[in-house]
Amino acid sequence: MNTTVSVDILLLCETWHDPDSVAIRRLRSDGYCVVERARPRTRRADETLGTNYGGVVITAAPGVSLKPFDAGCQPTTFEYVAARATSGSSSCVAVVVYRPGSAAVTNAFFTEFADLLDYLATLVDPAVLAGDINIRLERVFEPNVVEFSELLADHGLTRRRCDARRRRYA
Repeated sequence: MNTTVSVDILLLCETWHDPDSVAIRRLRSDGYCVVERARPRTRRADETLGTNYGGVVITAAPGVSLKPFDAGCQPTTFEYVAARATSGSSSCVAVVVYRPGSAAVTNAFFTEFADLLDYLATLVDPAVLAGDINIRLERVFEPNVVEFSELLADHGLTRRRCDARRRRYA
């Protein structure tokens, strides 16, 4: 069975890109809309061509418009980028989040993430939130998992994960 999959919007996290990365420029030159936020480099890191860990990107195929927006928060515990995607008369909000796994899960993370969710709850368009928060969600009784799950539920959100082996979402 030969099937073709068409992806109109792609949300990427931990992209390891810089604002002038060839991959980002290539997407734009091929007609894709790109909204990105590279992880800022420190002065010391600016002096090297080493990998720039982190980074988040939303890209959309030609014909889909992306309009970036600031969700009213400037988190210090995670990275995010947000955009309103429009195609014809349909639109939605797309947000991609990345919380570095090397950082401890703190109360500040939950406060800042709640601020982002509070803002998204005020929007009229449906929202798609994706990313990597680096919390082991399969450990359902751990305090961080319980708090994260309750935070999503309090905002009317459900969690989905991709089962890569079966290529379906559960």
